[in-house]
Amino acid sequence: MEYHGGKIEISDNVLKEIVYRDLMEYMELQDDNKAKKRLKKIVIVQRTPEDHVVITIKSLKVPYGEKIPEYVKGLMEKIKDDIEKMTELNVEAVNVQVEDVVEKEKLKEIEDDELSQDEE
Repeated sequence: MEYHGGKIEISDNVLKEIVYRDLMEYMELQDDNKAKKRLKKIVIVQRTPEDHVVITIKSLKVPYGEKIPEYVKGLMEKIKDDIEKMTELNVEAVNVQVEDVVEKEKLKEIEDDELSQDEE
């Protein structure tokens, strides 16, 4: 991003942090280091030659009972809007791969179980 007298570069880690915080808020999860580690692993940031951003979220678990397309569209819009608002970067796409549906109360337990398996 060019500005008068200089250049601003926003790292992929900043974008991942925005996505992570959006996921935590949208899915109503507790903010802790284990959840952060798991969620950041499922976020991929790509840059196009035009310096646009493509965000991919793989292996997302959606709360059971939600209308999956509506739920995911809401998440995608939140991520796109927040990244564009905070960074002034153009988000070309937010892609989401839904892996499973789980009871809302079980989302935290599943995150913890998966993290402990990853650490072994």
